Amino acid sequence: MTFCVLCVSSTASCPLLIISFSNTFFCSIRYLYICAEGTNAVMADHGRTVQSLDEDPSTGIMHWLKHLIIKIVAIRNSLGPAKLISQVRGKSMKEGPVSSRKQPGRPCKPYPFGKYHPTNRYIENYYLDIIASDASDFIEPCHEYKAFIDTPDKKKPNTFIHEVIRFAAACMNSRTNGTIYFGIGDETDNYGQVLGVVVEDREAYGKDLKSAIDRCFEYKHKHNAQICIKTPRFVGVLNKNMTSSDKCVIEVDIVPYSAICGENIFHTFDVDIKKAEREKEGPVNPKRKPQKQLFVRDGGSSSDLFAEKKEYNQFVQPDHIKKLTQLRKQSEEKQFKVIKSSTQGLRLSQEEDPSPGIMDWFQHPKIKTVEILNYLRPAKLNIQARGISTKEEPVSSRKQPVRPCKPYPFGKYQSTNRYIENNILDIIESGALDFIEPCHEYKAFIFTPDDKKIYKFIYEVIRFAAACINSRTNGTIHFGIGDKPHGEVLGVVVEDREAYGTELKYAIDRCFHYEHKQIAQNCIKPPRFVSVLNTNDTTSDKCVIEVDIVPDSTICGENIFHTYNMNTKELEREREGTINPEIEPQFFVRDGGSSRDLLALTKGAKPKMEYCQFVDRIPQLTQLRKQSEEKHLKVIKGNTQGWELSKMITGGSLSLDKSHFERYVIVTNKSHPDQFKSLEFLGELNPTAVLDFDPESAKHGLQHYFKQQSRLSVHLPANYKITEGVEDIANKLELTCNTSWVFCNGGIEDEVPSETDEWLMDKGASIRDVISFLCRKDVLPNKRFLVIFLLLSTVSDEMDPLVETFSTFFQELKGTEQILCVCDKENAFISWRDLIDARCGIDISSRCIYELSLGEVNGTILSLFSKHRLSKNFLTCGASVEQKPEHLAA
Repeated sequence: MTFCVLCVSSTASCPLLIISFSNTFFCSIRYLYICAEGTNAVMADHGRTVQSLDEDPSTGIMHWLKHLIIKIVAIRNSLGPAKLISQVRGKSMKEGPVSSRKQPGRPCKPYPFGKYHPTNRYIENYYLDIIASDASDFIEPCHEYKAFIDTPDKKKPNTFIHEVIRFAAACMNSRTNGTIYFGIGDETDNYGQVLGVVVEDREAYGKDLKSAIDRCFEYKHKHNAQICIKTPRFVGVLNKNMTSSDKCVIEVDIVPYSAICGENIFHTFDVDIKKAEREKEGPVNPKRKPQKQLFVRDGGSSSDLFAEKKEYNQFVQPDHIKKLTQLRKQSEEKQFKVIKSSTQGLRLSQEEDPSPGIMDWFQHPKIKTVEILNYLRPAKLNIQARGISTKEEPVSSRKQPVRPCKPYPFGKYQSTNRYIENNILDIIESGALDFIEPCHEYKAFIFTPDDKKIYKFIYEVIRFAAACINSRTNGTIHFGIGDKPHGEVLGVVVEDREAYGTELKYAIDRCFHYEHKQIAQNCIKPPRFVSVLNTNDTTSDKCVIEVDIVPDSTICGENIFHTYNMNTKELEREREGTINPEIEPQFFVRDGGSSRDLLALTKGAKPKMEYCQFVDRIPQLTQLRKQSEEKHLKVIKGNTQGWELSKMITGGSLSLDKSHFERYVIVTNKSHPDQFKSLEFLGELNPTAVLDFDPESAKHGLQHYFKQQSRLSVHLPANYKITEGVEDIANKLELTCNTSWVFCNGGIEDEVPSETDEWLMDKGASIRDVISFLCRKDVLPNKRFLVIFLLLSTVSDEMDPLVETFSTFFQELKGTEQILCVCDKENAFISWRDLIDARCGIDISSRCIYELSLGEVNGTILSLFSKHRLSKNFLTCGASVEQKPEHLAA
């Protein structure tokens, strides 16, 4: 059978495609039309109408043709203007000149629901491949889009609050998870399109939303609403050419837990933009009665049933609410049994065609037409095909983008992550999220006098820790992270790190009740000092101090945790022996992005009412915490990456004594001393060349460690420039005798390191010379050497030198068969994969090892040498557990 698509057109009443089948089946179909006048698509043979596709002939031929057209429309929509879809739906749309048509975006997945740390970012003009929707199975989130770009800046916060409260109340009453998006098109011509918005003060959105929740929900329900309505998430939007922009998409997740919502009905009051503006300006008219509303999800929007008494009375019937609550609870229990991977939102959906018979091949995943074309032409053409300008601006004239970065892994102390000065943490200060996802609080700490720093540190940690423990949420407080710009890495200099841990431990015993101090010691983790690099990737004496809080349900139980002496002046007086014996207890809880004492004196007419209500809810919070812990239990998965690593690094021989590859080239970046013990395999591979992008490698990095084991020849990229015979250059470089260690970003011979934005202009050309030289057939054996990208730190910037280096190797080697990437963390892999996809238009996943730790990679590679197999046993498909030599095992 022959299937041929010759042309695709979006004009009305003109040939859409030509299909040809062999005479074995039936005669050829010459033309296929899609008419703008109606929804019928018709076939014509030399102008003669044969059959309307809306009919269902008994022969079945037209049945599969109808599905064929659906597939063609989908492919057509991915390759050209979306107007063809409108024509099929019977909507007439006048066609303009080709040059004036809006270039379509590519489909993309939404940010993972309930997550705040994934490296996902949107790309401008792409389209989310979901539609605004109603409640489905209660757990699968419904969605609502708001363009937000035409809203005046002064009105944006109030519009945001108005829409979020409406949507949140509707989701809570309908008992469905949901996400509302600001910066995603909601009109016919841009529906689902990533537009992005510029947000100057992100922190204000979270604070104003929290205040609005307290104001708009009934008093007895505002705490429920605070838990169900999550902190705003600001997802970065890249420009079409994959460079950073100052735009983002604002998203708010709604999670109406059955244990929190119960069988309550959630009315709201004064969810109105103009009234909200008047309230901001001053006191409202006391005689005006607040307007009562009851929002529910209705298709892709939220409707107020309070105006429709009949529908309202039906909805609030106790039996109806009880049934909704029971269905929600059943869905939650079902979800707990299946722990889904957080990367599922990134996978491409697969559409299967339900039609039977001849077209079975359409039941396979939808043909990735654009991806196939990507393999057939250079990356620059791909960019042009997507409508992206490749014209470069001078570096000096470009606006330097804000560089987002991820926080240090929660609960870890041995991770090799480090911050870079002036980068921005891509999370905001937040309240309780899902109890396991940590909330965050930032303290600049740079304006605090040195003699007051330790007291300030203790005061803030105890306050934050007590709030997290009472709210039963994980959390991290950061010292050395600024508020303006929000989340900026500033760093602080700490002379005596040990004193911080000692003083904190002492303060926990002093500030918590005697019965609870051991629990608090277990929940409040020791301080972590995360190094801060300078902007050119060199070491500084600054760090960020972080303290993690983990209120485990088995430790905290249903206790409530009061604190005492929580004041910096009192802490100082206690040191001096002049403490006031009359001490008032405090009770801190997480309140948006800050911690609040519910026992503090307020102007409220009913003191302690809020405190008593919160204490009554402690059993509910404890149960939710326990459920979240059970849901997030790690499932130890068997993986085959050890075998895949063995196969790729040996070229299929599974033995490095008989490897297909004769030579190895290593490309690596900033290392950490903790990694060196897991890099023994580098010496065994005896690489021909190492392209090192760490400017401090010779001082205390990988080169300093490696030179103690192997013979090295240190070079700058300029040494590889062909100024004489290739053989003469190779002899001078001693490529056949020693490992050539190439410093690709300065660090030796007074070569100054370049910052990320400047590296390509300063050093990019010389690195290309190095790569071109190594890839010559008369230098390294053709097809018999392997390039290993050893990512010792996360690559998160599209301008990172390693991205450009990969692209150059990819072009020189004409593919990825001679490239292997090793990432020691899954997040590092996801970031690397996305950057390479954006730069080169390929999915590098099949050439990446990321499920194994560096220790496991080390053990697996060493086990491929016979001399190691004789003396030690390594697990080559999983952990690198090192066992005793066999003659000692008995």
